Amino acid sequence: MRDFSVDLQTERIYSAKTREYFEEVIKSYYSESYRSAVVMLYSIVIADLLYKIEDLKELYGDINAIAILDEITSLQKRNPNSPDWESKLIELIKEKTNLLEPADFLHLVTLQKHRHLCAHPVLTEGYELYRPNRETARAHIRNMLDGVLVKPPLQEKYSMTCC
Repeated sequence: MRDFSVDLQTERIYSAKTREYFEEVIKSYYSESYRSAVVMLYSIVIADLLYKIEDLKELYGDINAIAILDEITSLQKRNPNSPDWESKLIELIKEKTNLLEPADFLHLVTLQKHRHLCAHPVLTEGYELYRPNRETARAHIRNMLDGVLVKPPLQEKYSMTCC
């Protein structure tokens, strides 16, 4: 069994912008700031998904991508301080595209839940902030690299609904 290399997989990230942002996740992870790594990873994955949807709209005129972006923009305008659009984005991508395999969707939802634990002052009985362990942070990093970040916006089985 070959060992997984975060560094090698990082080089394969599809978007140059995402690859640049992802350096912050790696720095946090290697400095043992696992809470920060999880929070940043989630933000970067959401941004990367938006980049992919935008690419589908711009490059292919994909009507599903256009509908997703319109709905997300509308949600953001109605309530600019609400993060509800993030969950809606994940849901719409699952329903209207083939960008997320079922396992990738589940990994992303799990990351989202751990991100909430890391980013909000959820205190334990001893008034300690939640702190993910090294293995949890690494698993999230690996799952998001493999399932989202290294993939181009247009998968072979993705069927465009335009033109």
